[in-house]
Amino acid sequence: MGFFDKLKGAVNFVTGGGAKVSVEWQPALAFPGEPVSVRVTVVSTGGPISASGVFLDFAAHEQLNIPEGALGNQNASVNHTKQTLSQTLPLAGAFQLAPNETKLFEGRVNLPQGQPTYDGPFADHDWGIRARVEMSGNDPDSGFQKIIVGRRA
Repeated sequence: MGFFDKLKGAVNFVTGGGAKVSVEWQPALAFPGEPVSVRVTVVSTGGPISASGVFLDFAAHEQLNIPEGALGNQNASVNHTKQTLSQTLPLAGAFQLAPNETKLFEGRVNLPQGQPTYDGPFADHDWGIRARVEMSGNDPDSGFQKIIVGRRA
């Protein structure tokens, strides 16, 4: 292994660039407490990978945005975000990836309980799902993807 290979390995350790991670799920409209089928694709971006597992991170946020004077009075502009949910669920255990190898991980998890997705005139509530590979250094992940969460009548 040459100097530049070692340098690239160090950069991947810090940035999480050792793998590309993507996540897919079904159904497109999910419900709290009900199963969601997920598929996570992990691709080594060059070197071998030793990971302790694949995890799904769920997060939800309520965003309040009230423009100045919107309430029929002299109200000031209000912008506020509050995290309403943060939960991690395991999908797969430890694994190894050879250089440039791809692995698929599939499973079913129950969506955490929480407020459904909504878009109101002054407040929105959004959910995100992220697949993450836990390994030494910065964990490579898919980034949060918006997932629509409904409410059963």
